[in-house]
Amino acid sequence: LDSTWLASIVFDQQIIDILSLRTVAVIGMSKHSSKAAHYVPNYLLDYVYDITPVNPNAEKILDISCYDSVSEIEGSVAEDLIEE
Repeated sequence: LDSTWLASIVFDQQIIDILSLRTVAVIGMSKHSSKAAHYVPNYLLDYVYDITPVNPNAEKILDISCYDSVSEIEGSVAEDLIEE
């Protein structure tokens, strides 16, 4: 098997896995509408995703209460995708 072909399949599955999520914690979500960390989660809200904002510098973003850190989110949190 060609390693590029195999990597493509793995990447495709990662995209499918990400798109199948319905609740997304947005670490560093911005209250500034011009920033991607604001308008991307806002877009997701329009498409039936539940957004959990994580930002220690804001009480609410898009009328949703913010968490100071991921560890404060009630219930289990699967850290499926954290990009640094």
